[in-house]
Amino acid sequence: MDAQRRTLVAWRRDAHAMDRAAVDNLRQQVRRTTDQPELCERLQQQLAQHDRHREKVEDCLARLGA
Repeated sequence: MDAQRRTLVAWRRDAHAMDRAAVDNLRQQVRRTTDQPELCERLQQQLAQHDRHREKVEDCLARLGA
């Protein structure tokens, strides 16, 4: 079971890193698209979605003690 748990924790950490990178990239895109309100709004929606997902992954890692 330890090997499975380590694999799960490693996968969750990778997912967390990807979400952090996506959030950072989306924040930069939002700053660059302020002159395009529709695009900016959609990017902000995506940003909120990725941010919620990142929080869920962090919660999962905390429950796993990682």
